[in-house]
Amino acid sequence: MRMNEYTSKDFDNFAEILIGRWEFALELEPRWDSLDDEERIAHTEDWPVNNGILMDLEDYADSHELTEGQQVQWSKLKDIMAKHRKTLEEMGYRVLPLKEERGRAVA
Repeated sequence: MRMNEYTSKDFDNFAEILIGRWEFALELEPRWDSLDDEERIAHTEDWPVNNGILMDLEDYADSHELTEGQQVQWSKLKDIMAKHRKTLEEMGYRVLPLKEERGRAVA
C-alpha cells in the first residue's frame, strides 16, 4: 500500500530500509541455487511491497529538494539497482524499474 505523501523523515527511513532489502537479497545470491522453492518464494513474494516503497521515494525525490544525506541515500539506492537489477530478476524478484528507465523503455 502506498503512502499518501512522504515526509523528509519517511524518506530517510524508507530509503534506508530499501537499501537494506536490496543488500540482503544480493547476499542471498551466492547460495540461491541451494535454497528450495519454499525458501525462494519466502524471499521473493513480498518484493512488490519494495516496489511500492520505491515509487513513493521517487515521488518524494521528484517533488522535494533532497538534503545532502538524502541525495547520498538516493544515489546509493539507484546505483545498487542499476548494477544488480538483472541479478535479482534472475533470482525471481519482480523488480520495478525507476521512472527514468520506464520512460526509456516506452520511447
